[in-house]
Amino acid sequence: MKRGAVIFTGLFLLCGVHALRADLQLRFSLDPDTALLYESASVFMRIRNDSLYPLEIGPDGPASLRLSVTMVDGRQVRRINQRPFFSPRRLMPDEQTDIMFDITRFFDFSHEGRYRVEMELLWNERSYAAPARIVEVVRGMELTSIQRSVPGYSNVDRVFTLRYWRRDGGEKLFLVVEEPRGSTIQGVFELGALMRVSTPRINADRHGNVVVVHQSAPNRYTRTVLKSTGEGVSLVDQLYFPTNQEALRGSLDILEIDEPLPEAAPPPAKRSGRR
Repeated sequence: MKRGAVIFTGLFLLCGVHALRADLQLRFSLDPDTALLYESASVFMRIRNDSLYPLEIGPDGPASLRLSVTMVDGRQVRRINQRPFFSPRRLMPDEQTDIMFDITRFFDFSHEGRYRVEMELLWNERSYAAPARIVEVVRGMELTSIQRSVPGYSNVDRVFTLRYWRRDGGEKLFLVVEEPRGSTIQGVFELGALMRVSTPRINADRHGNVVVVHQSAPNRYTRTVLKSTGEGVSLVDQLYFPTNQEALRGSLDILEIDEPLPEAAPPPAKRSGRR
């Protein structure tokens, strides 16, 4: 996520949780703290070595990271990937490292609810633990959906569902792509800010071109183009244009944008889900 730099400099300084002892600092945060079902959630952590000795972190090193995830009611969350969370690190005295990884690739977040994430670093028979963080997984509010077959695979259907949820002080629009027959999730795409003055529209043709048009500001619409193939679904392009009823008439797949982008165009859509 491109917001990583802001999180490292902002969340850690203003509201990051941490465990502090004389020889080690461990801090971590989660983004987002409310995620749509099947959306990625990233761990941003910072480790600082304030000791007099080198710190080696890894499966075969003297220091190791332990991460546990439970539901807030105490039920244990299954780990689905046994690989290390990150590559081994070596920190000399007074050095620090920033680490980011997708926690949903290691634990099963496939159910709605509130999850409790706990982290501790074990080193020299001592435990350095940071206070737990909570991430809530929600389904989101459905607006509309369509179902189309995958090009070249007439027996495989994909459901494209537009959902919204509140995030960062405003409502965001998401596209969730599923294959119901095989219970496969192709991804969750965050399409940007949403104004529910007009209903978002989605269309997909037999060639796998998927187009979404939604109102993203009082005087701006956003048009997002994706491609659906046998390999999956990928983001192709995203354009912004002034509100124009003439531009919205007709088929979505022939919309053309002639107006220049605003000087302060919002950040482009991003894929925030996983396969």
